[in-house]
Amino acid sequence: MRDRKIRIWDNKKKQMHYISSGVNMTVLKYDGEDVKLVFGEDFHDDFSVYSTANIESMDCIGLKDVADKPIYESDVLSWNGWIGGVYWDADFAAWRARNIGSLGGIPNLEIIGNIYENSDFLKEEGAYAQ
Repeated sequence: MRDRKIRIWDNKKKQMHYISSGVNMTVLKYDGEDVKLVFGEDFHDDFSVYSTANIESMDCIGLKDVADKPIYESDVLSWNGWIGGVYWDADFAAWRARNIGSLGGIPNLEIIGNIYENSDFLKEEGAYAQ
């Protein structure tokens, strides 16, 4: 079993948080609100609570770019002049990037940002729409 890596975009603080090493997530009710409890293997020492209304969680897709950086959902990639946002395509059961296609086996992918920290990518025509 591979270590699960996720990252969480906090809409309130406008910050990205990276979490790895045996990550588990549980959604529960707290004070009438849905919250996500995110913790590592030793959750007694390392856990965070996020309101589901204020966060977006993204999985690492198991691939790396040309700079050996892990690729996550919602990253924006560049490849041979094409730019596209990473998403899971349930119809093909594959990670894909808009304008690029299925990501398995494509060399020289480069992460150029993500849709949360670089919102200008949302304005690129078709760069992220699924």
